[in-house]
Amino acid sequence: MKRAGYFFFACLLSKAQVLTLNDAVALAVKENRNVQISALDVAKAGEATAETKTARLPQFNAYILGGESLTPIDFTIPRGALGVILPSVQYQRKTQPSARRRILTLLFNGSAAQPVTQQRKIGLAIRESRVGEEMAEESLRQKNRTPHTR
Repeated sequence: MKRAGYFFFACLLSKAQVLTLNDAVALAVKENRNVQISALDVAKAGEATAETKTARLPQFNAYILGGESLTPIDFTIPRGALGVILPSVQYQRKTQPSARRRILTLLFNGSAAQPVTQQRKIGLAIRESRVGEEMAEESLRQKNRTPHTR
């Protein structure tokens, strides 16, 4: 009975794949959470640099406002309320009623802004962000180093 167990165990060992030291180290580094976190930090630093670069671009804004009066506008201007006109000018001498029907009114507003005076400060922020990116890459490099090469 013991011989059958040993035989079975030997069969399992013979079919197992041999794992070399380099393969074991590569697998350990690949599965290491600290290395994975450092890789995410490198990606995050790259995104921060890209975000900082967008501050140099112009900003465009557009607003559209539409409205309509709820009730018709109706008013009367009495004669002489806007001043006296010279007698030589012909005009209507009676009070003029004025009424407007309800119509849709739209207001368009657009703007473009370029941070011209802040370009140097933005450039320094980009350089600072790149330094942070390089630091994250170096941290990843340090964590990726294999134990037998230290």
